[in-house]
Amino acid sequence: MKQKPIRLLIVESDPSLASFWARHLSALGHSVEVCASACDGIAWLSRHPADVLVLDAELEEASGLAVADYAAVARPETRVIVVTSAGVLSDGSIFSLSTNTCAQVSAGARLDDLVALVEHHGNRASASRPLP
Repeated sequence: MKQKPIRLLIVESDPSLASFWARHLSALGHSVEVCASACDGIAWLSRHPADVLVLDAELEEASGLAVADYAAVARPETRVIVVTSAGVLSDGSIFSLSTNTCAQVSAGARLDDLVALVEHHGNRASASRPLP
């Protein structure tokens, strides 16, 4: 049986990195949206559901964790993957800061690793959503 496409939101202030991730995940058949700021990410989530949120914890204008907080309340079914710089939140404390955070990955991680996390958690989330 064919898997449902994963509904994915990427919140990343680096446009080239966000575009790189989005191109590869879209090519795999997933529905991908990109927001460049915490405010835009929150606004998008207020109007649309997402199976997975890939979130830069260190956005340029505000903490990306504000988006994770919003998702935890407004979209508790959304699984959050936090991307962090080396050393930031490396102690695992991110999991106590946001209830729907399911993974943390280094900003320098390989694309294959990020894709594997998105597909693992996204397939679990999309399997529980009703067919359209």
